[in-house]
Amino acid sequence: MRCSAATCGTPTPGRSASSPLDLPLSPAWTYILLSDQKPAWTYYVRDEIVVAGMTESRGQKSDRRDAYGLAEKLRTGALAKRIFKAPREFSALRELSRMHITMVREVVRVQARIKSLYRSRGIPVAGLSVYGARHREEWQQRLPASARLRAAPLYSQLDFLVEQTKQIERDLLREAKKHPIVRILETAPGFRPIRSASLVSTSGLLVR
Repeated sequence: MRCSAATCGTPTPGRSASSPLDLPLSPAWTYILLSDQKPAWTYYVRDEIVVAGMTESRGQKSDRRDAYGLAEKLRTGALAKRIFKAPREFSALRELSRMHITMVREVVRVQARIKSLYRSRGIPVAGLSVYGARHREEWQQRLPASARLRAAPLYSQLDFLVEQTKQIERDLLREAKKHPIVRILETAPGFRPIRSASLVSTSGLLVR
């Protein structure tokens, strides 16, 4: 996603100026990049940082024209679409939520491979018992000896991913407790802790 970040400063009393930067980064990373400026940036980044999404424009196209067009809209108060995700406040929650989603997908992927292994040998399989440790040995006895060599590492991988997912869930819930908005969302029907934390990590504070 391409964003334009306009930074406002006040080089002369009573008059503001806008310096446009066109960066091919995500909105959150653009904001972090401009917020964590080194001393050399202080001339350019002064009072306000605004990350604006690119909207439809007419006429000749160029990064320079787009950036300065957004800066002019910012200066005159005509900027309609601002992108801001409060990356500092929810950065840890956001990263944990993304990792949780990734791990859940990996668990589902390995589970699908295990079932596919049985079905490829003509063994009907349904439900969740094929994954559990209690009936695992019984299920593997139905496979030919050569296929068991493939099943063993798949089950080991599944056990590792499940344990890692549980750990990430604990970390995510621990981090979610630091944000009152998550507890408020949990009072809504259908919003459990994980879903509430994921929503906040994606949208940030809904007051913006």
